Amino acid sequence: MTIFSRLLLTAILTILSIVAALYIFVYLIFDPETLRLELNEAASREGYEIKIDGPLQMQVLPFPAITANDVKWDSFSTTGHFEELTLSVNWVGLIGLWKNENSTTTDLDYLRFVSGISIQNGSLRREAESNYSWQIDKFQLISTDISFKETDFPVQLNFRVGQAIETNAQLMVSVDPTFQIFRVSDLSASFGTAQLKGSISIDSQKPSSHGRFELSGLDLKQIVSQLHLQFPMIKVPVTSSTSALTNINIKVAFDFEMFGSFNVASELSLDGNDFSLKASKGQVNENLKITVSGNRWPADDYFGGDASNLGKIDPIIFAPLIPLINRPEQTQIEIDLQTLVLANTEVKNLYTNIFTNGSVLHLASLNADLLGGQLDASGKFDFITEKPEFKFKTSASGINILRVLEKSSSNTSLSGILGFDMILQSPSDLRNTAKPSLFGDGRFTLKELNYPDLNVENIFCDLNQIFTGSQTERKDIGIGTKFSDLEGYFSVYSDEIVVSQISTRSGNFKITADGIVKLSSKNFRFNVTSLLTETLTSEDGCPVVSQLRDRDIPLICEGNLGQNTSLTCNPDMKAIVGGFKNSIIKKFGRKTMSSELEKGMNLLELMQQLFD
Repeated sequence: MTIFSRLLLTAILTILSIVAALYIFVYLIFDPETLRLELNEAASREGYEIKIDGPLQMQVLPFPAITANDVKWDSFSTTGHFEELTLSVNWVGLIGLWKNENSTTTDLDYLRFVSGISIQNGSLRREAESNYSWQIDKFQLISTDISFKETDFPVQLNFRVGQAIETNAQLMVSVDPTFQIFRVSDLSASFGTAQLKGSISIDSQKPSSHGRFELSGLDLKQIVSQLHLQFPMIKVPVTSSTSALTNINIKVAFDFEMFGSFNVASELSLDGNDFSLKASKGQVNENLKITVSGNRWPADDYFGGDASNLGKIDPIIFAPLIPLINRPEQTQIEIDLQTLVLANTEVKNLYTNIFTNGSVLHLASLNADLLGGQLDASGKFDFITEKPEFKFKTSASGINILRVLEKSSSNTSLSGILGFDMILQSPSDLRNTAKPSLFGDGRFTLKELNYPDLNVENIFCDLNQIFTGSQTERKDIGIGTKFSDLEGYFSVYSDEIVVSQISTRSGNFKITADGIVKLSSKNFRFNVTSLLTETLTSEDGCPVVSQLRDRDIPLICEGNLGQNTSLTCNPDMKAIVGGFKNSIIKKFGRKTMSSELEKGMNLLELMQQLFD
């Protein structure tokens, strides 16, 4: 036998002896049944119950590891089960722990010697007090080459939520020896149709954190619908558009210090509509500033079917403002949106500047272009003090009145340019009011006012014919009435708008009016008074008899803003001729205002019945 052969044989025998010694050493100090008992006792002291129903297996090479099968535990309202749990340690750590068995050893000391962990087919279940429960199953965790020396080691995690949403994640983890710095890098995860990538670093010494994440392809409506099956308390969002909340992409970067400043920058693509969000807080004054900007947001798509009615939009959408209002420091919110579609109305160039201070919300400015005009507003909202206060100032100019009426589903062709100034506020005893309401006052103007469905001159030409009994001077003035600039005042109460001091002109008519609009029913009624001082109704109009000249001629105008019926304006015949019968007045109104004239009824017959 050569020298080389002797050396090789000696080496092999030595290695086998060492391996045999290791096995003898491990099995002398390791007793599976003792381990079961010690685990149960340690868990019981911490308020847990752990039960290992399956076998315990020990591995010596290439590294020490122990595998437990069919592991169950119970803690308060949470239960769990692992089909297989494997824990690996390094040799140096195992020997060191055995040598220092009688010394004080903390949980962190034990963790430092863990080199790997594997969990196969695990599940978690929690029973809530409200009889609802949640469950995570198909849980798998694999991590090897674990190190606590700020060296990256891989982690693979898979689980299922709600028996529907499969989640898979791969990441690299780094932890420092003092367990103060924790880093995650190369994160790649998927759940449902969404993909998540990013990294995060947490330093518990400062404490601070910074990171960057990118989420793509999130179908929020689908995920919430799946979660709703297991968690009925989670409500599925109801949207008027089937595509709303089905394609969400987010990029976010943040730098956060617990007791200092923080900065967040985010880009959001919401179903193809792009937004930018930035938030920052100073280190000294703790003031928070949030800016939101975007090109277009069709808000109606994200509300229910009644979202076109602003009164039916759920106030819960304003819930995110509550924690900002309650901050003792100042919070400023700027919103800059090029196009907003709300209540079937397209709002352009929307800019809002809001700030909160001491639980008071101030609307510093709100500017927007809508319905062909401009809107400016400001206000103050105090919800916290003993006497809550709400005060809102707004002014508008250049508003197309025809487009406003079209939004209210009113079948009218009234046109003109609206402008107004208004102050709305809450009652002084708002907190003690059973049904909160608003009240206010304002002034309005209507320019270029035209109503094609009604001609005031024709009404008076018919009246003139009644008094003269002659048709020779009757003229057909045509269709429509044009008014000079109209102005008036209004007051807002809980369910009505009272309009007063309306004044305008049409032809030679001087017209004044007042009226009321019911907000709930949309019914309106106006008492209109016209005055003629000239001999003709207009330059090319009908002659005016002396009985109708230099005296107030009253009209009653009624209608509904939400029905497909035209405005009706009838002379108040009782005020004109005290002996007129109500039935004849109605016939006169239908004859002069309705497009469907009564068959066989002419003005002469009508006059004969007036004094019957």
